[in-house]
Amino acid sequence: MNITNPWVLPKGIVITAVSDLPAALRGQMDARNEDFAISRPQSRTPSRVVGEQTVALLKQFATPKTIGEAVACYSRSTNGDPEQVLRDAIPMLTQMIASRLLVRPDSQGAEEIEASFKPGSVVCECEVVQCLQSLEDTELYKVRQPIGGFAALKILRSAGDDRHHMLDREAFVLRHLAASVSPRLLHTDVWSGRPLLLMEWCDGVDVGTAASSLHREADREAKRKLLALCCNVLRSYSSLHEQGVIHCDIHPRNVIVDVDDRVRIVDFGLARHSDANREFGEPTRGGVGFFLEPEYAAAIKGGHRPPPATALGEQYSVAALIYSLLADGQYLDFSLTKDEMMRQIMEEVPLPFAQRSLTAWPEVEDILRRALSKDPADRFSSIAEFADRLSAVEMPQGPWRTDDADDGAASNGVVERFLARAGFPGDLARLRLSTAPLASLTYGAAGVACALYRIASQRQTPALLSLADVWCRRALADPENPDSYYNSEFQITPEIIGKVSAYHTVSGIHAVQALIAHAMCDVVTQANAVNCFMIASQEPCENLDLALGLSGTLLVSSLLLDTFGDTPLDAAPMVQFGNHIRDSIWRELDAQPPIRDGTRITYLGIAHGWAGMLYAALCWHFSSGEELPAEFEERLEELMECAEPFGRGLRWPWALPRHNDGQPATYMSGWCNGSAGHLFLCTAAYRKFKDEKYLKVAERAAWNTWDSAEAISNVCCGLAGQAYGLLCFYNLTGERVWLQRATALARRAAKWGPANYTALKLTPESLFKGETGVAVLMSDLDAPEFARMPLFEPEGWPVRSPEKQRNKPILAVEE
Repeated sequence: MNITNPWVLPKGIVITAVSDLPAALRGQMDARNEDFAISRPQSRTPSRVVGEQTVALLKQFATPKTIGEAVACYSRSTNGDPEQVLRDAIPMLTQMIASRLLVRPDSQGAEEIEASFKPGSVVCECEVVQCLQSLEDTELYKVRQPIGGFAALKILRSAGDDRHHMLDREAFVLRHLAASVSPRLLHTDVWSGRPLLLMEWCDGVDVGTAASSLHREADREAKRKLLALCCNVLRSYSSLHEQGVIHCDIHPRNVIVDVDDRVRIVDFGLARHSDANREFGEPTRGGVGFFLEPEYAAAIKGGHRPPPATALGEQYSVAALIYSLLADGQYLDFSLTKDEMMRQIMEEVPLPFAQRSLTAWPEVEDILRRALSKDPADRFSSIAEFADRLSAVEMPQGPWRTDDADDGAASNGVVERFLARAGFPGDLARLRLSTAPLASLTYGAAGVACALYRIASQRQTPALLSLADVWCRRALADPENPDSYYNSEFQITPEIIGKVSAYHTVSGIHAVQALIAHAMCDVVTQANAVNCFMIASQEPCENLDLALGLSGTLLVSSLLLDTFGDTPLDAAPMVQFGNHIRDSIWRELDAQPPIRDGTRITYLGIAHGWAGMLYAALCWHFSSGEELPAEFEERLEELMECAEPFGRGLRWPWALPRHNDGQPATYMSGWCNGSAGHLFLCTAAYRKFKDEKYLKVAERAAWNTWDSAEAISNVCCGLAGQAYGLLCFYNLTGERVWLQRATALARRAAKWGPANYTALKLTPESLFKGETGVAVLMSDLDAPEFARMPLFEPEGWPVRSPEKQRNKPILAVEE
């Protein structure tokens, strides 16, 4: 090592105190709290743990310095002996250079690892849609081909990179496999000196995501599907081996599962094949530590070069993958320290399923133990035999997980906790909120009233309906108080929410009062509330969206009009009012260019964009019987064209790309700006047009809604809203698997407690942003055919089983 050469820490390097890492992660590291972890995002180099003095020396390389200069600066700051510091530091600095955590300042390795191409860029006539992975040596993109359709493009990061043989090897293997269990190779090329592969796009999710979704369903049928999925994975690897290919890079992200459970294996840059080896040499060994075989671990721990991959060695790696899919966790509690992890792989036996919160499954666990034998001779003769044994296992009876009872307790607790906060039964002293907005539907007392109304309707409980009425009257008690509707801390100000939003202003409170009065058969109060709603909604408003503007007014008008059918109320004024609102919206929409070309309306979702405007118009059509706007179907088609395949489903960006200023698009699965909101629109479109294409889009939106791993619980942005979307799809199709998935999402949402909302500066009492909405959802699951997202989904849409139709109004008792 030449100490006169300048070196520098690469841009993007991250140095984190071990004490700041999560406790679970610290437990996997052989490190003291005073140590530091050094990592480089998107690098293949594992993180390193070093002491405080080493970090201080390394920080000298924040700007380019020779080793001599860095040691001299460090020694002056610590009053140390430079010669002794240099002698002590040489081994560590040698390792850092070998690991590319110290690099030459003029090298590409000094730059931050980031994508070379932004969405919209053109590479070899293909338009870049999204960067899927950006590593120090290769990048992977989803691209749109000039002839239509999507493809995967893998390209080396730099011209002249000596790792081009990885792409050459991958192309060779893909041609050999001919898309039997892999993507089809479409094209090889060179762009600005950088070799690339263009491959068939594989719709689907990685096998870890597919398995986790089945774990969330947590019933016997899901367990059967999971076992079948694992057998499909084994058959795919068996097919590889039969074709003379050893994959050599086993981990969940390299196995793709589509909506029909077809399995495809990707990423063959490290693969072994006899002909490829003769042409390109023996491939470099690599892979993810959790899935390495003991033969590899023994070589690394002994300081030797890893042996070539073998079919029996890969059987161990695949068995580690299968265990992780079945148990939803690794087969060992791995240390993240390299030497200790290698020792564990060499010596420790797989953990029983019971230590992964699963009920014991002895037959499967015995099969996995054999495939995970430390001695290759004790494993199955082939992966084909492994697959045969696993596919012959019979499904056991009994619960899947040992913690299912905890989920049930959380689900029941959220409803009872809400009712207690709302003052039921009889504790009216609780009838107050402490955090503004105090009165609105989204955050305040009107939301509590709406929740009680929904639960009362589900349970047919007059006392709850009376309590809803009390809360609603409380919401109307101080209409001029700014705290009733605003809270600057939450960025809920008059400038943002406007004056007419049914979800944030007094108009929504009147709407809730009208629904409660209808349920009480109080026609006089209902008529007065509807009239007040129309008056309050006539304030000037230029916002067209559903959450804050005129589309919300139109939607709520349709919900109120639905209640007129069994009353003597004259619907004509409401129809005239709704038509006026609809026409005001569509005059503006008709003046807009095609959705993709829009500059004014750039959001696409249900709460703030095109989906909400179309949904409101469709609901108004159903309620009023009035014709849809002339351009409705054209706009609906334009919005459908903005959907992008992702995983097993479809997703829409929050906003059109030009709104993101060239930054990558943002996606979510929640109701407000994501797939769950589009799912409601697609199901409504199918109800109207009976066109299978809308049903298919709805199904794929449902998949994206289900496959996500959102960490938010509420109705607006998170799991509860997603669950309502899946319930909507279940009520359209009758496919019980979607009810099971909705229930699984709801149970996850119910695990959050009030403290979680408070920690996020959200009030638990909020209908759309807090635990109140989750409570309504859990109550709705008691009779899912009647489940409707509060003050958004029409309650009058037909139930698939006519004999289950419920008489809507219920009589309230006097308190």
